[in-house]
This record gives sequence, C-alpha cells and structure tokens, in this order.
Amino acid sequence: MDVFEIDSDGTGEIFQANGCSMAIRKSLIESLDGLFPDEYFAYSEDTYLCFKVKFRGLKIIHTSKSVVHHKGGGTSGKFSFLFFYQERNRLLNFIIFFSDSFFIKYIPFLILNFIMKIFASFISEKYSASQLLKAYWWIISNRHWINQKRRSLNLMKAVNEESVLNYLSGKILNGNNAFQKAINWFSISYCKLVRLRIIENKITVK
Repeated sequence: MDVFEIDSDGTGEIFQANGCSMAIRKSLIESLDGLFPDEYFAYSEDTYLCFKVKFRGLKIIHTSKSVVHHKGGGTSGKFSFLFFYQERNRLLNFIIFFSDSFFIKYIPFLILNFIMKIFASFISEKYSASQLLKAYWWIISNRHWINQKRRSLNLMKAVNEESVLNYLSGKILNGNNAFQKAINWFSISYCKLVRLRIIENKITVK
C-alpha cells in the first residue's frame, strides 16, 4: 500500500492479490491454462498467477472492503523443508517469466540473495542453508523444465516485460533503518544503471 495509489474508497490497481484473499473469474483461469504448475507445492503460487494475469495486460484490483484474518506462518513454522519451496518458487517466477536479457541483469540479485540468506541461516531458524542450496540446485538441474515453461508462457503474453516491471519495486528490504535504506539504495541504483524499468525507474509503455 506504500507503493500503489489507493483511492479514498479503498480501491486501486496493484501488482499482486494475496492467495489467502483473492477472487478470480473461472473463465480467466481457463484462458490462462490453469492456475499454476503442480511443482508450486507451496509459496509464491499466487505470485505466479498474478504474473500470468499481468502479462496478459489485465488489471488486479485491491479493495479494502474485503477483510480477511490470516495467521501468517501457521503452517510453515512447523516444517523447515518448506523454506525450499519458499525460496525456489520466488526466484523461479522471475526466471521463467522474463527474457534472457533480464536474467543476465538479475544475476547480481541471485548472488546477493544467496549470500544474505546463507548468513541469515546462522542467526535465525527462519532460514536454512541446506534448503537454500537445494533450491538453487533445483533451478540449475531443471533447466529443461524451466525452458519448456518459458516457451509456453511466452505464447500467452500480450504485453512486454517492461510493462510488468513497472509494477515491481527495486527495494529488497522492508524498513527504514540505515542498513535497510543503504541496501535498497544500491538495489534501485543498480536497476537504473542497467535500465530495469521498475516502479522507481518507471516509464510509460504504450
């Protein structure tokens, strides 16, 4: 809500509808060839679906009139192996939806993410070094599946990737302390340098 413009009546266009509070037409699901692949066992499947919707050039609308009480982490806290799906699927969404030229620009984020999560695994049970390594290895060893998925998704795209990037922020961390601000500044500056057209470097795509 700090990123998108929400009207006084509580409605506005956003990038992603959260999976625990989402309504979507059946006809749209059918036109998108289903919701998401079976491989998305847990986590980021709602992001995958929203990427498909955005690449079709359609809007996702938020309304504050819909109220859902959701206990985040109610399941994930009990099963550490779910960190694998959380990490793999989040990265996979960017790898399979975007072009090779984008992926090359995205590599520094993959490296930074890996380093930060490895260090975090030593100080927090929320992260797992072994599951992180497993996630990256899955991506490396399943290039055939990834390429197949990329080809099928390219067939359904109605807009280019810059128009979708316009909905994404270059910020990596939430918060306003000096460290978080510094990391976000470097991230946004890098995006500007390589011309990744995120919200902070947005252009109007006709």
